[in-house]
This record gives sequence, structure tokens and C-alpha cells, in this order.
Amino acid sequence: MAGRRSTPWTEFSRQFEDIPVLSDFARPFPNLLREKDSALAESFKQVASALSKSKRSGTIQFTIDDGGKVRHWSLGMSAAGCEAMETAVERPSLEIITDARTWTEIATGRIAPLEAFGQGKVRVRGDIELALLLARRVQRQEA
Repeated sequence: MAGRRSTPWTEFSRQFEDIPVLSDFARPFPNLLREKDSALAESFKQVASALSKSKRSGTIQFTIDDGGKVRHWSLGMSAAGCEAMETAVERPSLEIITDARTWTEIATGRIAPLEAFGQGKVRVRGDIELALLLARRVQRQEA
């Protein structure tokens, strides 16, 4: 992918691109920030849109350190769809924890989620099947 710098972790994560359960984490996401100066909120709306047709219910919370200020975006999934809100929830089904710079790199396709995780830039806790669904849906969303 253009703009993706090569690191030892890039090469490591590419080994997993052909393994079905990990391939959606090993490849960079498509660009979720439609405009050059899009806010982080736009990327979470794009993720919610990708998850909107899922039959799963649950809550995915993104905990983002934005220059020392911790911000939370929650994606509430139900049969009616998926909605992104800038709010914290007490017990999310899945929580993804990172900083604003790393999330922007993931959301623009400059770094694969597995690569960021391997570098210790992303932590994940909770329902791993929901994480797999998120990655699969984002990878397959229509541009």
C-alpha cells in the first residue's frame, strides 16, 4: 500500500495475510477518513456503518489518548444497526485502547491493526470474536 512504511513488524504481519482468521488484522484497513482533515469521529462513524448490517449485538468502545486527554467512542450494535457516540460505557463487549496518532495510522491504512498491536501501540480486551467481526466488516465495506 502506498504510504505504508516498512518495518520488521510490517514484514512480520504480512506473514499472516493468508491465514483466514488473522488476515483482516494483518492487512491495513481501507481509508476510513474520507477527507484529509477528518476528525477521529468520522472514522468511528465509518466503522459503525461497516457494522450496521451485522446481526450481532454488543458495544465496542474505543479508548483514545488524544494528547493527554482520554476520549471514548462507543459503537452500540443491535438488530436495528450500529451507532457511534462519543461517550464511555461501563462494560463494553470489546474495548480497543490506543492513542490518537496510532488510530489515525490504522484508520488511514498506514499501519495494519496487527502490526500496531505487535508494536504495543494497541491493546484489546473483551470479545475477540467481536474484534474479528469488526476487522472483517471494515475490510469488506464499500468505498
